[in-house]
Amino acid sequence: MNISYKKKIKVEDYIIRKIIKLQNKSSKTFFFKIMAPDIYDYVRDIVNQKINYNKIKNEIKIITKLKFETSTIKKNSYLVFLKSLFTKEKYLPPLLLKNKSAFTWVQNEFFQDYAFQNNIKLFQSRKYDWFPNIIEDPKIKFKNKEINFLINLIEKILLKIDKKISLNAREERKVVNDLNYLQFWCEKNLENLRQKKLPKIFFSGTMRSALNRIMSFVIQEKGGSTIVFEHGCGAGIMYDYGFVWDLIYSSKFITNKKTVGHSLSLLKTYQRKKIFKSKVKIGYFKSSLIKNKKYFFNNKISKAMFVLTTTNDNVFQHGPGMISVNQTIFLISQIKDIFISQNIEFVLKVHPEENSKKLISYCKKNSIKLIDGNLENIDLSDTIFLFENITTTSFYNLFFLNCPIIILHNPLRKFIYKAYLKIKRRATIYNLRLIGDKFYINKSELTKKIKKLKTNSYEKY
Repeated sequence: MNISYKKKIKVEDYIIRKIIKLQNKSSKTFFFKIMAPDIYDYVRDIVNQKINYNKIKNEIKIITKLKFETSTIKKNSYLVFLKSLFTKEKYLPPLLLKNKSAFTWVQNEFFQDYAFQNNIKLFQSRKYDWFPNIIEDPKIKFKNKEINFLINLIEKILLKIDKKISLNAREERKVVNDLNYLQFWCEKNLENLRQKKLPKIFFSGTMRSALNRIMSFVIQEKGGSTIVFEHGCGAGIMYDYGFVWDLIYSSKFITNKKTVGHSLSLLKTYQRKKIFKSKVKIGYFKSSLIKNKKYFFNNKISKAMFVLTTTNDNVFQHGPGMISVNQTIFLISQIKDIFISQNIEFVLKVHPEENSKKLISYCKKNSIKLIDGNLENIDLSDTIFLFENITTTSFYNLFFLNCPIIILHNPLRKFIYKAYLKIKRRATIYNLRLIGDKFYINKSELTKKIKKLKTNSYEKY
């Protein structure tokens, strides 16, 4: 089933706004309030399967993920603690953490620098030490008010896409069972965590993780606070919902002063639209954004690397406004010819997660080299980089290394103006032309921008 890109954007916007509205609703079970991002992923997966196969063919990914997450075998936390005494890790099991001020599940330089600058003693724990093994399914399976609402929402979304597709009786039973499990999973973990004594401050990464959100919710319930650190340094670059969950579930959202995005502008936009009620503060601090600080551009470009974020063949993907695999392939077909005509090797940097079979097949047929792994281990000195999505770790690393960058900008995605001013000082922005469902490139215009980059005539950040 084909869906136009503009229609896809509208449906995507409708889904996320409806789920955020649910998150704001009060509920005795806190199901919507805590599990909203997972409900969003669930609904998106159902819709993708109905579009791709006209039926729910596979197990829903978020259900599989949550079942695996809390049924994973846990190593003995005290054995890990004893081992940590001989390393630099400040690891403590939950029992020894209850009187400490702050803890995290991930000890990275970003967290450690912030803790040091704010005189906070930060300890490390393990996520799975705090939660029980959940191996059973809920015994009672019924359609309560919340589940009925979600089934109606899925039907409305399918109706918006195509009047001919809807859930059949078997699929509806599956959705009821899945949503019952989601609610049961949430309540079981919530009940367990509320019985524990917790530190006052939780340092967290992305709030797309359900266990991160449950910990954040209970800590704030007990009068503590959650400090969420920006994931990917892309918050506040575009007016979209990509970082809405991190802001909704945090007491304070921490970003780097040097980062390109302007998180405060994004937060004000959310608040103006009354997207969520919680009061979150934006915090800033200075820290190195990149590990590899050495980069020498030699003005002799012999390679062009297109850094991709498209990871699968679904219509509705992980991030808002992401283009489809077909659109990506059409872009590649235009770009590679431009660089090849200038004797510049054209390569693709693919996403580390699952990648489209169609994309991989196209690259093999057209002898396009694929690169995965870390960019830090690659010689970058003779390379121009192209991006169609700049809310990524790869982008900000290369941006702050002063690498020559061309942004293939999607006209349907709008920059936050303060971020745009920073970006245009350092990178070349080429506006794609959307005609029908395809993004077109003007060969002569892009060639001029490439030649300009060769002269290194851009401002260093």
